[in-house]
Amino acid sequence: MSMFTKRSHLALFASAVLVGSVTAGAQTYRGGIGGTVVDASGAAIPQAKIVLKNTETGETRTTNSTQAGTYVFQDLQLGTYAVTISAPGFGDLTLNKIDVNPGAVTPANGKMSVGTSEVVVDVAADTTSEIQTLSSANNAVIGSKAVSEIPLNGRSFTSLLTLAPGYNANGSLNGARSNQINYQIDGTDNNDIWQGGTAANQGGVGPIAGVTLPIEAIDQFSIQSSGNAEVGHSAGGLVSLGLKTGTNSFHGSAYFYGRSEFFAANDFFAKTGARKTKTRNQQFGGSIGGPVFKDKLFFFTNYERQAYGIQLSSNSLTEPGAAYVTQATQLLARHGVNSVNPLSVNLLQNLWAGGNAAGLAANTNNYVETHQRHGYSDNFVGNLNYILSPKQTIRLQAFVGTGRQAEPANSTSTYWYYQVAPDITQSFSLSDNWAPTDRLSNQVIIATGIFNQTFNDLRHDFNMPGLGLNTGVTSPALFGAPSITMGSFDTVGVTQPLGRKDYTGHITDAATWVKGAHQIRFGGEFRRSYIDLQYQSGVRGNFTFNGYASQNTTLGAGVTGWSSSKTTAQVCGTPNATATASCGGVNDYSYIGSHNEVLALADFLNGSYFSGSFVQGNLRRDLYRTDLSFFLQDQFKATSKLVLNYGVRYDYFGALSSTGPLSIWRPGASGADANGLIRVGTPGSPSTYSPSKINFSPRVGIAYTATDKLVIRGGYGLYFDAPPFNGFGNNGSIATGSTATGLQANPFGGVQNVSLGVGTWQTNQYVWASAAGASNYGLFSINPNLKTAYSQTFNLGTEYQLSRNTVVTLGYAGSTGTHLYGLRDANQAAPGVGTSATALIPRRPCYINKCVANYASIGPVQEVASWGASNFNSLQATIKSNNWHHLTSQLSWTYGHSLDNGSGFRSTGPIDSNNLGLDYGNATFDIRHTLNGYLVWEAPQFTKHLAPLTAGWQTTLNAQLHTSAPINITVGDNTGLGMNNKDRVNYNGGVYKTGSRNIQTNPDGSKFIQYWATAAANSVISVPTYGSHGNVGRDFFRGPGFYVVDAALAKNTTIYENVKFQFRADLFNLFNILNPNTPTTSVSSNTFGQISGAPTGISSGAPFNVQFAGKIIF
Repeated sequence: MSMFTKRSHLALFASAVLVGSVTAGAQTYRGGIGGTVVDASGAAIPQAKIVLKNTETGETRTTNSTQAGTYVFQDLQLGTYAVTISAPGFGDLTLNKIDVNPGAVTPANGKMSVGTSEVVVDVAADTTSEIQTLSSANNAVIGSKAVSEIPLNGRSFTSLLTLAPGYNANGSLNGARSNQINYQIDGTDNNDIWQGGTAANQGGVGPIAGVTLPIEAIDQFSIQSSGNAEVGHSAGGLVSLGLKTGTNSFHGSAYFYGRSEFFAANDFFAKTGARKTKTRNQQFGGSIGGPVFKDKLFFFTNYERQAYGIQLSSNSLTEPGAAYVTQATQLLARHGVNSVNPLSVNLLQNLWAGGNAAGLAANTNNYVETHQRHGYSDNFVGNLNYILSPKQTIRLQAFVGTGRQAEPANSTSTYWYYQVAPDITQSFSLSDNWAPTDRLSNQVIIATGIFNQTFNDLRHDFNMPGLGLNTGVTSPALFGAPSITMGSFDTVGVTQPLGRKDYTGHITDAATWVKGAHQIRFGGEFRRSYIDLQYQSGVRGNFTFNGYASQNTTLGAGVTGWSSSKTTAQVCGTPNATATASCGGVNDYSYIGSHNEVLALADFLNGSYFSGSFVQGNLRRDLYRTDLSFFLQDQFKATSKLVLNYGVRYDYFGALSSTGPLSIWRPGASGADANGLIRVGTPGSPSTYSPSKINFSPRVGIAYTATDKLVIRGGYGLYFDAPPFNGFGNNGSIATGSTATGLQANPFGGVQNVSLGVGTWQTNQYVWASAAGASNYGLFSINPNLKTAYSQTFNLGTEYQLSRNTVVTLGYAGSTGTHLYGLRDANQAAPGVGTSATALIPRRPCYINKCVANYASIGPVQEVASWGASNFNSLQATIKSNNWHHLTSQLSWTYGHSLDNGSGFRSTGPIDSNNLGLDYGNATFDIRHTLNGYLVWEAPQFTKHLAPLTAGWQTTLNAQLHTSAPINITVGDNTGLGMNNKDRVNYNGGVYKTGSRNIQTNPDGSKFIQYWATAAANSVISVPTYGSHGNVGRDFFRGPGFYVVDAALAKNTTIYENVKFQFRADLFNLFNILNPNTPTTSVSSNTFGQISGAPTGISSGAPFNVQFAGKIIF
């Protein structure tokens, strides 16, 4: 991490990022060059003069070797360098073409010859294919060739992460959770503190990135785990991206990438005879970098736009059109209702896209939604590098991405209720690199990052009081339709206001001091985190019309109930059938198969809701956190062959605070209310939790150069983990009766969940006038003994220089996780019969012990605690080659196994909160085998003639193959604990997979794969007797694996001197391999074990498609 050494730094930071925010870690994003100067006998040469020169910018730095003959230049900008070494009595030695990679010190040892003649040596064209003799960390560098040439579906850098051994397709790095990875862009925080993942290239509404950091702007990046003491803040590892910069030569590109469905294969699961769905994606832009003043001031900038539109593969919906309205009004009239509710009529015509529309039949799937999934983003990167002197450089950098996406929120969303997400991601930084002496260098970074992502209905301009439904919502910020569920008609008001704006400010300082054979690095970081929390689900209200209101209320004179609960054996034939005793003596539309929707619509037209609910009060909050870290690290060259790395790091992660009320559950505490809730910041609860002040983490490692071609390295490290904010502010429901899913959502400080029973709304009347607080409700809290999560990592491996161009690595990597954050029910019911929220309360400890005054109303208490544990073991191998017979390639394989008792702490909980060991099993992200690789072959010119046609050909392959992730098969709440249907099945031995990927066709033309054996209730898989959890561990079953090979064919043609044009075709899923989704896991479903879908559109693994690109490169 980095370090602040002066109080003035803190003052500057505090004023620069007053609105502060959250964070990453202070690890260096640059690289270094270091080595040892020796004579022909191997004896160290002290006080040799070493001059470093960046051959692209002209920047120079000078130092002298130590008494041990060692030297190092730290915090170097990525690029190509030359080192010239001179010493009295020896001829000068120049080492050319030394590439600096992120997060690594490139070895450049000098062996001096007696005399006066100068020796020039080309070290390498790409040092990512040379063994690393100084570092004990696992540091996988994705070089510029891979970044620029590998065909990428969606052109996102995140698709390249799987090239690193230990990283799998579920986002886990060496057994860590996906939210335990720290992302940086040139040392600047690139994390969404809410999710704990990358801010740039994070998915928006769907899997497509909301904004993208342009691939054209990325030089190279590294994925590091088991790092030294400088690495921290996230326990899993560091992804550090290095961006391109300006040089003394102008360079850049202009490009266009585009694809359509024309060359694509059809969806594997498309109905028989269905045409290919429209799939359009374009990404275009340009970059340029160069000198403002030669050898002094340089710039680089890149702009890119992405725009896409993807047709839905299934878009038949059910709308309450005029034909349905006619049937419903006839039903009402037959029961004495001769006029419909005018408010309902107005809402029907305004809130439903097909409400009361002519031409829509009174049948399900009567409405076809033709609007596509669509989105765009505009993305800009720019930086300035200024060489103040040979000892000091300054860099200003900015990344700004804005975009908007619209996708169906669920399977019943018309276009009006597609979920939309405007995205804004920004990052600004100022860095200063200064070498005040030959032995001391320092890097300081002042940065702030902004991530703004909110979710809403596409149409959220409905002024409900203006339409006559007085819900009390008058703020335009909360305008939009309430959530109205009406039978099986399409839901309106699907997405109520959700989202957040988060800000991260940090000042990071790291210094390097060279003393003899020691390279001592020390530093620290201060960071301030802030979130404007806007998760306000329920503030517009929720209403249910299910067709049963009339049988649960008092009706007017002459009106009879039209609701019915007749069995299917009593179904009458047609709407006009004569009433007979066999069908109950009634003649209602309620008995007509697909016309059950008429009942719900009749309720709606009468204005009679079955239930309603509303969140009263303000759920919007400001959340803050302050973090602090320090580190001290020494790289000690104990002998000419042995390097020791050791250090210690300190992390302090502050407690969450807010300017608005937050409450936690502390029954019996002074100041607690009748629910046992107490406001954070009062004497009874001064903070949300007590942050640890003793988070010291040791790091040790060795790098032993056994021979000139073989390095053995190993290491151990302890890493503390800062929790993401989402687990405290918008967690999901893990237990029956959960109503509060965040600290701000408890019934406290004016916030209350109110509900309505059966009732009728009227125009302009306040609909919640008779609403009452819920008779039972859930709470949200934090365990008072919450501890800081941490991981311990272990690695031992070898690296062998197979040839000048090829390096092979083989090693073990493992980790354990302790005190991992998890969610549990602190008021879990005892086992018993009855699983409704009301039935569970008498079995809950608070009720039994009368722990608070309102004990009879307290349901589950969802509590964030530190009960998680994990372990991971793996064997990893990589072979990497650079420019071997025009071939650059890498192949990596990981055989690993992740086990834990909980793989996250948002929206997931244990099977039994009082017996957490029952959930120990395969981690949700466990993938046993991962094999990834790429190759880029630049074909030599095969004839001297027709050079424009015979030269410049290039082909690329990129393969991703991995075995399946684990799956749970659950049977509901089989024990009466109320843990949201977590109980698992019994596995009775035998084969549960069919092993088939053969697609079968249903009578209606839809398709499926029977991947698991059908739910043989008493054979391979069965439902356990009531009271049993089932005999299988968590995540026992497996689904299909994933196999895809992408390819590219490119032709580079020189236009003028250093200007060339590249035309390329990217072929995604070259062999059109089917990659099925997860099977249906409900044993009670008649589609159990079936798969009915696979990746589509521009997702990795989608059916074969071709992307064409034109690119001018200079």
